[in-house]
Amino acid sequence: MQQMNARLLQIDVVHEYRTWGLKKLDEARVVYEREIRDMIREFGELHFISLELYSIFGDLLDQLGQFEKSKELRIWVRDETEKQQGVGHPDTLRSIIYLASTYRNQGQLKKAEEMDMRVLDTIKLVLDKEHPSTLTSMSNLAYTYRKQGRWKEAVEL
Repeated sequence: MQQMNARLLQIDVVHEYRTWGLKKLDEARVVYEREIRDMIREFGELHFISLELYSIFGDLLDQLGQFEKSKELRIWVRDETEKQQGVGHPDTLRSIIYLASTYRNQGQLKKAEEMDMRVLDTIKLVLDKEHPSTLTSMSNLAYTYRKQGRWKEAVEL
């Protein structure tokens, strides 16, 4: 049930404000920072809900063009989640996916590729190659290849 509740937190604040312009994204940042502080006060900084909120906040930072802050935050979330949950846990893998997204947004495509490969390799160890998570991970890697101009490899995936 806790994991399900964490997923409900992914009501995408960024999506709600994305089309309203940068001023609204700045307003969303202020509101979201307050929400994170409240959750930390309630559950602690390393609780899975707090970590998930930080991950979502990273997307908001990306949308605001604050890629370095997003990257630092997402690296921290990945490291903490991996310590708590282990390498193959879905929360850890999702934190790596978020980090890969930030790297793509920064144009650090080699790092994004490394993260995408790490997720895909881990998922392939535990899931069928036709599982939706496997296919999504393959799609993420194909997207990174496409951004690198590696069309043949993208198409193969």
